[in-house]
Amino acid sequence: MDNWQGLRKRRTREHVIEEMSANFLERKVLQRGHLLVRAPQREYGWDATMFHFSPESGEIENGEVRIQLKSTDRLVTSKQFVSCRVQTKDLHYWYWEDQQLPFVLVLYDAGKHRGYWVHIRQHVDDNGLMIDPEQQTIDLKIPQTNLVTVKTIDLFRRMSLNRLKRDE
Repeated sequence: MDNWQGLRKRRTREHVIEEMSANFLERKVLQRGHLLVRAPQREYGWDATMFHFSPESGEIENGEVRIQLKSTDRLVTSKQFVSCRVQTKDLHYWYWEDQQLPFVLVLYDAGKHRGYWVHIRQHVDDNGLMIDPEQQTIDLKIPQTNLVTVKTIDLFRRMSLNRLKRDE
C-alpha cells in the first residue's frame, strides 16, 4: 500500500488546545520565576505541579501546587461564572489529594486565550458541594473574576506557603 493518507494518527483540536492550556499556564509561572512540571503520566489525577522559589533569593521553597488543566473552545458562561464539567470521581480525588498541597483546576478558554482557576478544596468547602459517588459528573461554577494572571501565580505560591504554616 503506497498511499497512507487517511490511515495515520491525527492531531485533534482537543490535543492542540490541551497543549495551548499548558503553554498558557507555564508562561505565567515562568514570568514569576517558578517552575511548572508536567505530570510524567497522563490521566492519573493531575496535569502539572508548580514548584515555587523565593523572589528575593531564588532559593527553592518547601511546598508545591498541584494543577489540573481543562481546555475548551466552547466556554459555558453565565453572568458571574464559567462552568466546567468534571467527573465526580476526579473531584473526589482532587479534594482529598495530599492534604498538604493546594489543588487548583485551571480552565483554559482557547478562543479568548485566557484561563480561569478554582482552588478545589476551598471551593467545595465554601459552596457546600456534596461529592455524591452515585453522580457521574458535576458542573463546577468558577467565578469569572478568577482569571489566571501573573498575580494569580503569586497567590498560588502564598496558598502553598500558608498551607505549610497551618500544618506546623
